[in-house]
Amino acid sequence: MTWADKHVDSGVSLGLETADVIKLSTKQHVFESKRRRLQRRTRRHLKGRMLSVPPNSAAEATTMSVTDYQSKHLLSPKVSDLNRYKCYIRSLDPILGPWLAVPRIGNVQRGKFKVYINRDKSLDGLCRRIVGEGKARRRNQS
Repeated sequence: MTWADKHVDSGVSLGLETADVIKLSTKQHVFESKRRRLQRRTRRHLKGRMLSVPPNSAAEATTMSVTDYQSKHLLSPKVSDLNRYKCYIRSLDPILGPWLAVPRIGNVQRGKFKVYINRDKSLDGLCRRIVGEGKARRRNQS
């Protein structure tokens, strides 16, 4: 067991050595879990999915990608009125099918699983740094 420097400086001493500070920033954890790579892959698939959006008037429909529709035509879900929220739900209608189909694509599913594996590795590495490599007890030692 180790004791932090701030406790030693405060006058409390239990005769324990000072601890090393172990840090893992959120940015480093996101990098190690490779989440950005999956986000780019998902965004690329959404850009490739085209949909036909009927305009407000009786003119012919416009073809655009799901990401363009999300950025230009999708209403905000942050509303305080129930009628506006119903309008938001109606604005989801044109993209709902393609939007839900993208996570079912094989490499997106595989990417989600790889993010899970890499996130677990990152947290496992942090735990090893906290506990220490040599302090872990093995079951099959005799």
